[in-house]
Amino acid sequence: MAKHRNSLYMFFCLGRLVSRLREQRWPYKLCNWIGSFATERTISIRLDGKTGPTREISCGLSQGSPISPILFMLFISPLFKLKGLKKAFGYADDVAILE
Repeated sequence: MAKHRNSLYMFFCLGRLVSRLREQRWPYKLCNWIGSFATERTISIRLDGKTGPTREISCGLSQGSPISPILFMLFISPLFKLKGLKKAFGYADDVAILE
């Protein structure tokens, strides 16, 4: 079994993303497109000319996709509105919150 890079992208809940975007009043068609973009994905690994079995991906955002960091930041944006925060910083899948 391959070891994945430790990333919040890997544990991202896609159903909650679409709900969060709708709560933020993003256009309905955009929310549907994002839901479609993030579902029914598969992956296989090719090593030394041999391709492994295809597996379905049920969670996470696509690593390397230019839209993934944007979607992640939209998803966690409520963190930056928590009461009592002195400073909060975020970039891609890294977040620092100071109380």
